[in-house]
Amino acid sequence: MKVLVTGANKFLGSHLVDRLVAENEEVIALDPTGGRGFITKLARIYRQDYSAATLEKIFEKERPDYVCHFSVDDTIATSFERPLENANHILSTLMLLELCKRYSIKRIIYASSTAVYGNPQYLPCDEVHPLHPVSPLGVTQQTIESYLYFYWVNFGLDHTILRNANVYGPRQSASREGGIVSVLIERMLRAQEVILNGDGMQERDFLFFSDFIDATVAALRLQERKTKRALPVDFVYNVGSGESVSINDLFSLLKDKIPYERKPVKGPQKPCEVYVMSLDSSRGMKALGWKPKISLDEGLDRTIFWFKKELKIK
Repeated sequence: MKVLVTGANKFLGSHLVDRLVAENEEVIALDPTGGRGFITKLARIYRQDYSAATLEKIFEKERPDYVCHFSVDDTIATSFERPLENANHILSTLMLLELCKRYSIKRIIYASSTAVYGNPQYLPCDEVHPLHPVSPLGVTQQTIESYLYFYWVNFGLDHTILRNANVYGPRQSASREGGIVSVLIERMLRAQEVILNGDGMQERDFLFFSDFIDATVAALRLQERKTKRALPVDFVYNVGSGESVSINDLFSLLKDKIPYERKPVKGPQKPCEVYVMSLDSSRGMKALGWKPKISLDEGLDRTIFWFKKELKIK
């Protein structure tokens, strides 16, 4: 199959390209920024922007079978600081969906997140949990999810939405797209000050990147949907470990592994922050034949090893 990957220069997109190439799939990698050199040359790489004219030329030339939409990489914090910039992802996704419709794409895979749930009414969150996002990122992702269903109902465009947990691992930047794991590891390895915002008791569901890529590939290989009466939830799968870990406990784990001698500095609570989150991924496990394989302990070890090589630290 021929797969077009948006956000191919980013953390998850670059890993997905690697996996698909390793499985002998034909991959078209969209990389408008030039990236950080993570994209394999075995993929066909387009370094143009995401304008409608540029995308149409790529679709016309390549005629992909599937699209994996991984280009929305903002964090909750950056979306709060720049909500208008974050909302631009809605328009760029609509341009993409129009092309998917026009060129008869078999399925589009969209990487959403737990941000669509907002503050949980119960835990762990399953796919039918009400959607009440409290951040611009969550609002943007919920809107994109709604448009995906619109294109299914009206044009028969099949899709799968993967609501991921806090995915971490090698290649994750400690800056713009960075999660708490990569931020802590880089600062600890550099022996820099670590700031823990709030009381540190916030809990997150952490998932190693390769487990999320496994779920994505499984979603690509799902059989064609037979019924046209599917409900919105029928297209959605949570992808998480099902376990929550506090930021304080995460800091302690990393402190012992690195090791790190300094005490953390307490910072202010972050805006739009959900205090506790964990996902019920049982539905996705059954439908996709998927389950997480990498424990938090092993995943942290692998991520530390990569950061040491990247930062040239022995």
